[in-house]
This record gives sequence, structure tokens and C-alpha cells, in this order.
Amino acid sequence: MSYETVNVELEDYDFNTKQWTRYPSILHHSIVPFASGGLRYAFKAYNCNLQNWREYPMVLKISKYGQFQDEESGRNQVIMQSKCVKYANEFNSHPSVSKHVSFVSSQLVKFLYGKWAGMYATMERYIGDNFIKHNTVNPEIDGVALTTRNTPQAFSHFTFEKSGKTEIVVDIQGVGDCYTDPQLYSVSLLYQEPYGPADWGIQGISNFFRNHRCNAVCRGLGLDPIRPTDYNSGTVPRYI
Repeated sequence: MSYETVNVELEDYDFNTKQWTRYPSILHHSIVPFASGGLRYAFKAYNCNLQNWREYPMVLKISKYGQFQDEESGRNQVIMQSKCVKYANEFNSHPSVSKHVSFVSSQLVKFLYGKWAGMYATMERYIGDNFIKHNTVNPEIDGVALTTRNTPQAFSHFTFEKSGKTEIVVDIQGVGDCYTDPQLYSVSLLYQEPYGPADWGIQGISNFFRNHRCNAVCRGLGLDPIRPTDYNSGTVPRYI
């Protein structure tokens, strides 16, 4: 795989303080993507400012569409992923949860020179190749379990109730229970933290619960029961 080296600015976001920290860096990234999703290409990358940087592979995510390769959309993506880190921590803190989940944090990248000069992207830790999608962003099949796992579906349902029924995390995907590339649907039409072109809003939330079936983890979390499945199947909660 061929690589090139570029000068960039990186920005980290602190969800608790709502503050950004900016610093210069040098990226060594693949010239061609190794994967792609519905909206973005994924390139292998390394942050050359890190000590022993070759030991810390990253994923650089570039939009497929020029109109979304701007600062605002990049910041919103980082904020959305940061919010999912918070939801994961809250999920893990529930005493019934027997399998913890996590979301990788994301950074904002601004290219200073070269073919992408002035463009923004995001970057995050590379989590592996055995990538599995558990539910998706699709108005027709929102809430349909794409795998037999209990935890990812229960996590989506949990975020809806934890948010006060104002938003939900969907498009749960990753390696094991380490997730990335989430999408949020919000009931609000006046977004305080815009969730981008894939935010299907109330329609998406409604579709999710039209297809969702609660499992044993949902019950352990005390979530409102939605067409329960066999509570003895798959991961079960750690009751106290």
C-alpha cells in the first residue's frame, strides 16, 4: 500500500467542557482507501507526532461528497461520536450490564497543503478488521437486528430512554463491542448539535421501535418493553 505524508492541524474535543484543543501534526496516510461506507472513505493513517507512531494505526475518514467536506460537518461528526462515548459510559455503569461497550473517540483534521488543502476530515484509532454492523441507518429497516447479539440492540434502546426520549444512537457497528461510526436520530427540528444528513429524526426513531424487539439486556436495564423476545437467549444481565 502506497502512502504520502502531509501537514495537518488536529483538534480534540472535550465533551464535558465543550472545548476544542488544536495542535499541528504530520500524518502519514494511504493514498487509496481500504474501505468505504455510505458517506465516507476510510484511509489507513499514522500520527507522526506520536512516539513509536508506527505502533498506533489510525483511520482517516474523508467524505465522499464535496459539500460535506467542511469544518462544520467535521466538528459535528466529532461531537456526535463524543456524545456516544458518554452514552457508552452511562450504559456500562448500570449494575445489570454484563458486557461493556465502548466508542472510539474522534479527532478533527484540517489539511494544510496538497490535494486536500483547506479540507476537513476526521480521524480515530484503528480497531481491527473483523468489522460487524449490528443495526443500520435505513428508513425501511431501522431497528431490525442485523446480528443475533443482544447488547448492541439494547444499547440503542438504552440511549433513547437515557436521553429523555429525545434522541437515539443507531448504526451500531465495530469490532466486538468497540463501536465506531454511529448515527443519532433526534426528535428536535431545531438541532442544538446537528447530526447531519443521515439524521432521520422522528421518522427514524419511529421506524427503529417499529422493528425493535426487546431482549434480556433491555429487561435488565429496566427499559420499556417493546415486543420482547426470548429472555433466556443470548447475553443475559447481571442481576443484583
